[in-house]
Amino acid sequence: MTMLRQVWRIDKAGSLDRLRLQDEALPEPSPGAARVRVEAVGLNFADVFACLGLYSATPAGAFIPGLEYAGTIEAFGPGAEARTDLRVGDRVVGRGDPVAVIPPGVHGYLQLENGTAAELVAGAHSFCGIIAGRHARLTVQTGVPTTIDVAGDIRLGNDGEFGRASGAPLPHVRVASGTVVIAAGVDFAGSLAAPTARVLVGRGATVFGDICADTLLTGRNVTLPVVPMSCSARSWSFTPGRFTTMVLPWRMTSASPM
Repeated sequence: MTMLRQVWRIDKAGSLDRLRLQDEALPEPSPGAARVRVEAVGLNFADVFACLGLYSATPAGAFIPGLEYAGTIEAFGPGAEARTDLRVGDRVVGRGDPVAVIPPGVHGYLQLENGTAAELVAGAHSFCGIIAGRHARLTVQTGVPTTIDVAGDIRLGNDGEFGRASGAPLPHVRVASGTVVIAAGVDFAGSLAAPTARVLVGRGATVFGDICADTLLTGRNVTLPVVPMSCSARSWSFTPGRFTTMVLPWRMTSASPM
């Protein structure tokens, strides 16, 4: 017997009058996914803007507005339960935006719009550059160690996430040249080797891993629970922002604002 779900769907952005309550077939959870019985959803200005076509990440065609939800897990897709401590019947909160899954290989530029997410399959990846908008998430699946080679810049927007998923090893991120921007409020988890690049860490960001860079500049209230790697190619300089929180095996001797 086919299960049904009720959704508010809009055929095209531009007017709230286009929203329609519809019954749709509910497919079985796909591999690595879970089905959640939704009991509450968030309604934000971004959802209204998306319906009006005023939001930068508005889908081109028909879509179901809304991101945040809360509910109870009903079922898991193949292989999903082995990747999490959650079980059927657990109450969860989450985001309803689709996650792009990227297999290992050589890619061009990776660009994530505001609020979107992508997941790298564990393995070797190569990108020309990585640009992520505000609240974007780029994580690595569990499995074999992952390397991410980037020829150009990495720019992570405010309040985003980058790095390993729960239980995965830290990815090794190698930047050939350019600039790495870890903007305000970003959670970054990875081993970053950028011996000829500048690394800029914004206010309130958290970095978990180790860093090799030509220059590391931080904003205020940055947490860096890291041990700097040895950089053989260039000298390593560190310019902390005022009130920067450091968890390091050496003494910080200066603290000047950026």
